[in-house]
Amino acid sequence: IKFYPDPNPVEFKEAIAAYIGHGVGAENILLGNGSIELIYMITEALPQTFKALIPVPSFSEYEKAALRVGGEVTFVQLPTDFNLESDKIKAAVTDDTKILCICNPHSPSGRLYTKDEVMGLVDYCKKRDIIFSIDENYIEFADEGDKHTVAGMVKDYDNLFVIRSVTKFFGMAGIRFGYAVAAPSLIDKLETVRQPW
Repeated sequence: IKFYPDPNPVEFKEAIAAYIGHGVGAENILLGNGSIELIYMITEALPQTFKALIPVPSFSEYEKAALRVGGEVTFVQLPTDFNLESDKIKAAVTDDTKILCICNPHSPSGRLYTKDEVMGLVDYCKKRDIIFSIDENYIEFADEGDKHTVAGMVKDYDNLFVIRSVTKFFGMAGIRFGYAVAAPSLIDKLETVRQPW
C-alpha cells in the first residue's frame, strides 16, 4: 500500500471484462470507488440543467446524485408488483430529461426485469439523447441474471451505463470497489470529470 495505484490497470480491466463476458472488453470498463462514485460521476457529466427520471421505489442515491449537481428529479411510481411499465416511463420523458436511472434486479423488491424490457427503454432513450443508467449490483444473485444483463449491449448503445460492484455478491463492502460498463466514448467523457486516484 505504499505505492500509488496504477491509474489505468489494463490487466485488471481485462479480467473484469472476461468475468462479465458478453463481448465486453477492457475498453468498456470504468473503475470506481464502489458503485456510489459511479452513480454520482454519471450525473456530473450531464448538462448544467437537466431532469433525471427515476421509477420508484428505488435506491435513494440516484436522486441525491442528481440533486447534488443541480438536476431536477421526476419520479414514476411503479405498480405494486413492481412491473416496469415502459409506456408510463416513456410518457414522463420531457425535452429536459437527460438521464433515466433504474436498478435490475429491482431494489427493494428483487424483481428481475428481462433484457427485452430494459432494452426497449434503452433504445427509446438513445433516440432522445438520454443516458440510461442501470444498476446491476444484485444481478449475480438472480438465477437468470446473466441471461438478462445488458452489459454486452454497450457495444451498440453509447448512452448505456451499467453499474456493478463487489460489495454485495462477493461480500467485500469495505474494499469500496465498483465498476461500470459503457461505450469507450462515454468512459472517455467520464474520465474528464472523475477525481484522480
